[in-house]
Amino acid sequence: MTSIFAVQPVRWDRCPVAAAHPLCRAWLTFQSHRGLAKNTLDAYSQGLEVFLRFLSHQQLSVPAVTRVHIGAYLASLQNHNGYLSNATVQQRLTVLRLFYSYVVEEGVCQKNPTAYNLGRVLVPRYRKLPWVPNEDDWRIILASAAQEPIRNRVMLTFAYDAGLRREELCSLCTNDIDPSRRTIWVRAENTKGRRDRIVPYSAASGALLAGYLNHRRTFAQKRGPLFLSESRRNYAAPISIWSWSKIVLRVARRAGVPRFTTHTLRHLCLTDLARAGWDIHEIATFAGHRSVQTTLLYIHLSGRDLARKLAAGMSQIHAQRTRTLAEMTA
Repeated sequence: MTSIFAVQPVRWDRCPVAAAHPLCRAWLTFQSHRGLAKNTLDAYSQGLEVFLRFLSHQQLSVPAVTRVHIGAYLASLQNHNGYLSNATVQQRLTVLRLFYSYVVEEGVCQKNPTAYNLGRVLVPRYRKLPWVPNEDDWRIILASAAQEPIRNRVMLTFAYDAGLRREELCSLCTNDIDPSRRTIWVRAENTKGRRDRIVPYSAASGALLAGYLNHRRTFAQKRGPLFLSESRRNYAAPISIWSWSKIVLRVARRAGVPRFTTHTLRHLCLTDLARAGWDIHEIATFAGHRSVQTTLLYIHLSGRDLARKLAAGMSQIHAQRTRTLAEMTA
């Protein structure tokens, strides 16, 4: 029985030090065989690459590392790279924790130097609310996006309508679109949570899509990847996530809204659903979240629950004040 997930190869050319280290190579190969996504493999290999370079500079071996050395490594990340976000630091620690769990299981080490003690962590975890544009920013972004070719405009509207991640959007195929129902099939192998989902898109997006498909037929007759490159270098090839990031960056710079990124459209979509009163489990299903804890970010960002509580509380206070006024004038 074959797996429905394609095994992504490790890009060894991007992590030469990790590739030359037997333990790291074996662990990364195992992660690849598990069917992890390409971006996850890249994060794992890059995390190990940076760590091994630190060990080389400190003349340390993998088994000799202690928690003190892990602390020095975290300090070196900040010193050499400037400020790193809490999420990036947590990601680097997660890579090491998983890798050292493997090293301990293999009998190379007796103790995982990144393991948590009772209720204590190496680096506190902060969860910041994602940024979403206000109405003025949104109008400026849309005006900037209107200057883009039709393919890019379809991608922007799909990213918002369906709350698509960058990889999900760029991986769409013509067969994933059902124009009669205006739905998009997001395939499990292209998602972060490895789960299929079907999401809708708007009538406005449908009109744009029809125009783009007519345009697409002028240079690509076959079915397959939906969004194709029209550059000379990659003519008719599937658009890459890096090209999409550059497109969004261009839109952001033209609009003068530097915080606008490929993920902003997804953030805004899910926040708008929360504002519209969608149940948390409905939003989680729509977004493809594995945990409703992630979805809670958008409930908080929308201010829906706090607004409801404030309105209820104020109505009680108002009723109480009205009663006291009535008593005073009686």
